[in-house]
Amino acid sequence: MRDALTYARSGPLEPWAARFLWISGLALAAIMLMICAPFWLTDLDSEILTVLTPAAQWLPFAVVLIVHLAMRPRGSDGERVRFRHLLAVGVRPVGRMFAATGLMLVTFVGVPLVTILVTAGAGLVDITPVDGAVGAGLLVLPLAVGFMVFTFGEEAGWRGVIQSVLAPLGFWRSTLLIGAYWALWHLPLTLTYYLDGTMPLRDVATTTVNLLFAAVAISAARYLGSSVWPAVFAHALMNMMGQYAYSNLITPIGSLDDGSYWAFSGISWVVWAIAVALLSLAVKRRAVVTAGTWPRGGGSRATTSLMREPCAPRACDRGRASS
Repeated sequence: MRDALTYARSGPLEPWAARFLWISGLALAAIMLMICAPFWLTDLDSEILTVLTPAAQWLPFAVVLIVHLAMRPRGSDGERVRFRHLLAVGVRPVGRMFAATGLMLVTFVGVPLVTILVTAGAGLVDITPVDGAVGAGLLVLPLAVGFMVFTFGEEAGWRGVIQSVLAPLGFWRSTLLIGAYWALWHLPLTLTYYLDGTMPLRDVATTTVNLLFAAVAISAARYLGSSVWPAVFAHALMNMMGQYAYSNLITPIGSLDDGSYWAFSGISWVVWAIAVALLSLAVKRRAVVTAGTWPRGGGSRATTSLMREPCAPRACDRGRASS
């Protein structure tokens, strides 16, 4: 049985998929609420969450693994659905994986820098690098690589297993479902900071929208890279670069009045929308990514490949004749 990550919808979900997704989603929501509830009901300092966050990032992986082991799902052909194939941790084709990783580097460095240039040009912020900004900038990439240890836990769940399970829905449906849930899953965390007085409500709102845009880019990394690893890198780089750029290069965003703040956010979303549109076009034009195979006869090797979208028979025949 083959599960292909196609741009367009390719068919219905596997019979076991809905149950798997409901159980995993409810479990993840319940765990996040249990983590945050003590901060809502007591005087616990939200700074404790800074220590808990790296471990919490592994929750998606742990939950989907446990649910998979409990369900032991079988595909529509009767073959066992192997967890490691859903993960999409293969690195072949290597060139495609590194190309997707490079594209994520351009995206997650480019979006904040373009946003800064446009908003500075509009007079919303001033470009005022802090002392040591250059040295800190040189650390962004190596820190992002190091923090992949933590973002793997999230992306193995979201863009690995769950993206594979939702693959028949196509790029946009699967990506928006994951992105919406991903943003909502972070909401108890950001609300905790709001209730503690360390995050304004407007930051809660913009963070949620930013996660939706980032989710599309990270899913594109999975599609274009034939692997979850570009998504893991993209998530880590997003965390590092966003914090670096907006904290070290410009007027503190928190000091902006509401009008300037929302204008800044609106411009950043326009930049994000352009980036997302270009990435979506790349997915549409370039690839059908094989997420994994569940081989017959007890084989264990996952197949990952990148192919062009299927064409009509006559068009394919013309292509072969001209080649």
